[in-house]
Amino acid sequence: MKVFINCDCEILSATLEKILSNSITSQNDADIIICEREFASNKPLFIIGKDITQPFSEAELKQKLSEFLEKSEFLEKKNSSATSQNFDAFEKNLDEILLSFKKQILELFKNAK
Repeated sequence: MKVFINCDCEILSATLEKILSNSITSQNDADIIICEREFASNKPLFIIGKDITQPFSEAELKQKLSEFLEKSEFLEKKNSSATSQNFDAFEKNLDEILLSFKKQILELFKNAK
């Protein structure tokens, strides 16, 4: 698990950095962004106060982060799968419409002779 810490509170930031020192990386390479408030991001936001309440222990933080990451990956896979299923249904529907249209055009040509 790779995390990026984006907290305004310096004490909280320092605490998180000490606890997660082996997991800290840049925002671009992170799996999760730990923050105190929501903001626009293409990465999952682990929000202190929402996803974990203060005070928390090191073990509790690591457990909650692990659960959060699993949940985020599950939702990502589910959304990807749903998108794939929607596209398959769309493609099938389009094929049916095109086949019907082709039959109507052929029928039109046959009747025109």
